[in-house]
Amino acid sequence: MATWIAVLFGLLSIITLERFVPCRAEWIPKNKDWIVDLFYMVLVQILLVKFLTFIVSIALLNIFQSNGFTIKNLWPKEWPIGTQAILMVLMADFFRYWLHRLSHEWMPLWRLHAVHHSPHKLYSMNVGRFHPLEKSIQFIFDALPFIILGITENVLALYFVFYSINGFFQHCNIKI
Repeated sequence: MATWIAVLFGLLSIITLERFVPCRAEWIPKNKDWIVDLFYMVLVQILLVKFLTFIVSIALLNIFQSNGFTIKNLWPKEWPIGTQAILMVLMADFFRYWLHRLSHEWMPLWRLHAVHHSPHKLYSMNVGRFHPLEKSIQFIFDALPFIILGITENVLALYFVFYSINGFFQHCNIKI
């Protein structure tokens, strides 16, 4: 719950700044924009990710248990939680960078990624506009390796807060 509160606080802070100090006033979203982006945010960024995490976790657990393979010692859990979170951010960002670059250069991925570039206005909430298949591919590269390594929920939560607020900020319409 604390994770969601931190993300929501970050988002509301950015939305407030977008209202009062927009970079471009014409980019302030209308109700229709909000509805579309809220749909993507809830369906793709929240529900799909929860579903994938659940399905993948169960599948991996079954595969590993049936083969007698354990993964609990691969992630450096003895490190301070902040250090683990920084390690995850750096590693995940490496995967995200190359996937994002490939999404702009390889036509099959671009067709999926084009959904993210479809808005004509840039503001915080359209960060969540992704094709569900592209989000699934992102999950494979930026969450699955860490689940396999046995990362703790606390580190995943810190990463989620950083990744979410950073994404809102990268896409915000704030005069800086």
